[in-house]
Amino acid sequence: MVLDGFEGMLEEKAIRLIQFEYNQGAILSKFLLRDFYEFFEQQGYRVARLFPDRVQFKSYGFDDEDFKGPNYLAIYTDDTQVLEALGMAPVHR
Repeated sequence: MVLDGFEGMLEEKAIRLIQFEYNQGAILSKFLLRDFYEFFEQQGYRVARLFPDRVQFKSYGFDDEDFKGPNYLAIYTDDTQVLEALGMAPVHR
């Protein structure tokens, strides 16, 4: 999986934002949207769905597994500059 190749950079917080597409290919790879959420959240990132006019932050739900090809963002949780630019306040842990 491509994510394995830069896991060290994620752990070092060297990557602020990642855009990824979730589609029918996930069926073959057996890496579902839930797996993306869990992977990125364990690394300290928040996942959001990308729309043409907005970014939607929400918790994962089974209904999100639609394989329709939307793009998602994974944003480092403590990156206030990016989160504020997207209209989302940072989460302090």
